[in-house]
This record gives sequence, structure tokens and C-alpha cells, in this order.
Amino acid sequence: MAINTTPLADIYVVLAGANADGSAAFRVFVNPLVSWIWAGGAIIILGVVLGNLGDRAPAVEAIRRRVPASVPG
Repeated sequence: MAINTTPLADIYVVLAGANADGSAAFRVFVNPLVSWIWAGGAIIILGVVLGNLGDRAPAVEAIRRRVPASVPG
């Protein structure tokens, strides 16, 4: 088995079998842009960590005001 990783693709070569005459058969798998998936996951984790830093404050503050008991009218 052999693996070659580049920014554009991961290439896997696997020995599929050997023939009676001494030759070998290989299977080649090409998975495009796998390293970009890992990089995207790292960016998401970094964003979650940075988003959870800092002081917690309510987004909306309550407004307290006196309301008359009855409306004249």
C-alpha cells in the first residue's frame, strides 16, 4: 500500500493480487481535495473556540419603567 498526499488529491495504491506468471495487479484510488476537508474542519473548531472566549453578556437588557395603574380616560 502506498499513499501520496498533495493539496489537490490523495492517491492510494493497493496491491490487488499476484498472478501465476509473477505479475501483480494494483488498484489506484484518487480522492480529490481531502486535505481541504481537514483544513475546513480545523477552521470550524478554531471559530467555535474563539466564539466561546470573552465575557458573557445578555443580548437584550430588560427595561424597567413604572406603568400607571389605570389610564385616565
